[in-house]
Amino acid sequence: MHDQGMGHIAFGAPDIASYHLHERLRRSLLQRGHTVTVLCSDAAAFTFWQCQGESVVDLLATTREATSCPSSRLPVQLDRRAKAWLARLQPGAERWFDSARPDLLLLHQRRGPDQRLLQDIAQQRGCRVLWCGEGLLPHTLQVDERGLDGDASACQRSAIEFRAMQSDAPFLQACLANALAASTPCALPRRDPIAPALWSRCMDLLPMWRDRGWLAAARSLRGWTAAWAPLAAADASPYRLPLCPFLTVLLQDADTTRVRFDADAAAGPHDLIEAAHAARQLLDPSLELVVVDSPLGFGRKSAAAKAKHILVPAHAAATAASIAVATITINHPMATAGLLAGTPVLHLGAALYGLRGVTTRTTLPDLHVALREAVTHDHPALRQRYLTWLLGYGHVWCSGTEPDHNGLLGFVQAIERRLQTAPGHAPRIEYRKGPAWPLSAPARPQ
Repeated sequence: MHDQGMGHIAFGAPDIASYHLHERLRRSLLQRGHTVTVLCSDAAAFTFWQCQGESVVDLLATTREATSCPSSRLPVQLDRRAKAWLARLQPGAERWFDSARPDLLLLHQRRGPDQRLLQDIAQQRGCRVLWCGEGLLPHTLQVDERGLDGDASACQRSAIEFRAMQSDAPFLQACLANALAASTPCALPRRDPIAPALWSRCMDLLPMWRDRGWLAAARSLRGWTAAWAPLAAADASPYRLPLCPFLTVLLQDADTTRVRFDADAAAGPHDLIEAAHAARQLLDPSLELVVVDSPLGFGRKSAAAKAKHILVPAHAAATAASIAVATITINHPMATAGLLAGTPVLHLGAALYGLRGVTTRTTLPDLHVALREAVTHDHPALRQRYLTWLLGYGHVWCSGTEPDHNGLLGFVQAIERRLQTAPGHAPRIEYRKGPAWPLSAPARPQ
C-alpha cells in the first residue's frame, strides 16, 4: 500500500518500444513521491522490464488455466488462442487490483485486448484510467480517460459543449508553424536498456507460444531490441506542389491503428483517389489533385489514374493539407494542419478532430456532395475554440520518442490532475503548453 498523499500509478502492459518514454516518466513520478508499478501481460515483456530494475508484476505468473470467459466488453473477433490468453490473464489482474488498489492505470498507445481488459478491471474497481498515445501533431501525446482517437471521449461531444471555450489564436498559430517547420524538441538523454540474458529469453519461448502464437514467440528472442530503436530519420526528398488551387488526399497505411480500429470500411488508396477525382470534377474541373503518399508507399503501388493526380511524399502532408482548397482522408493526423490553416477537412473514418461543424464525416459515395458542402460552409469560431481545447487540454506537448523536460512536466501534471490525492510536499509544476521551439527562444530586451 502506498503512503498517504502519494499516488500509485500502474503502467498497463507498456510496449517495449516505448521504453524511453516510460523510463523517463517513471523517474519523474518517483521524484514527485509517487509509486510506479509495471503490469506485464506476457512473459517476454516481464523479463525485459524486470531487467531494467522496475517494480514489475507478471499478471500471468500465479494464474492457472482459467475456465471463465474474459470481459464481455472485449472485441468479439478474437481467436481462440487470444481468448484463452485473456482468460488466464484476467484472474491475476483482478487479484492484483484488489490487493494493490492503485490510484491510476496508465495505458499507452497500444489498443490491444490485454490493455482493454486492464481498463475494464480498473474501472470496475474505481481506479482512474488514463490513455495516452501519439498525438495529432508531431511530438505530442493525446490524453483521454476513455480511449484514443475514435475511442476518445472527445468523439462523443457536440459543438455546443465548446461554446464557452476561449480560443487562443497565438497558440494555434504556433501549432501550425511548428507542424510546417517539422521542428523537434530538445530531448533528454536516453538511458540504455539492459539486455535480458539469452537463457531467460529462451525460457520465455514456450509461454509466449502458448499465449501469443509462434510468430510472437519468435519475435520475443530479439523483442528487447525495440527499446534501442533509433529515431526515425527525417525524410528530405524534394517535392513540388502546384501553383494553382488543388485538393489534397492524405493516404494512410492499412496497418496503422487509426485505420484498423477507427475506419468502418477502410477505403484503399485507389478507391479514395478515384472518389476524390470524381468529386473534384463535379466541384471544379480546373482544380489539381495532390495525393500525399503513405509512409509505406501505398500511393506508388497504386498504378491506376496516376495521370490524374500529383503524387508527393509522406512528409509533405502538413504543407499540402494547409494550403489546399480541401483535404480528404480517412483519419490522417496531419489533417490537423489543414484545420489550423482554415482548410475544410473531410474524413471517412472516426477521428479525434472529428466534430460536426469543424470537420465533415462522409463516405465514398457521398464524397462529391460533402465536398461541395464543406467548401461553402465554414465555422471559424467553432473550429478555433475546438482546436484550442483539443491541442491545449486534450494533448500534452511531450514527445513519445524524444521527451523533453517541459513535456514530461506536462505529462506528470496530466496524471496528477486525475489522482484523488496529489503529493502535498512536491513543488508546483510549471508546465507550458505549446511547441517547444518558442519556449527556448531568448527573451527580447524590454
